[in-house]
Amino acid sequence: LHTKYPEVDGFMIGRGVFSNPYCFTDHTPTQAELMDLLKLHLNLYEDGSPYEPLKHFFKIYINNFPGAADLRAKLMETHSIDEARKLIF
Repeated sequence: LHTKYPEVDGFMIGRGVFSNPYCFTDHTPTQAELMDLLKLHLNLYEDGSPYEPLKHFFKIYINNFPGAADLRAKLMETHSIDEARKLIF
């Protein structure tokens, strides 16, 4: 990228990643893959990071399948990683 556009120091991605976390590939993720990514995201937050900001990312993983809105609403009511895991595992 830098040799083709030397004046560019970097780039940002926008809302596209919220509709498809695989937006830099040609891959369309399955529901199972998105759930696996959510589980990974939960695992990464076990380091003591605040839980509440994580909720903003639930819509990335929980969408476009029957019952997604209900599951997402229940996840938004959780207060910990353990509570979220009980809903998705």
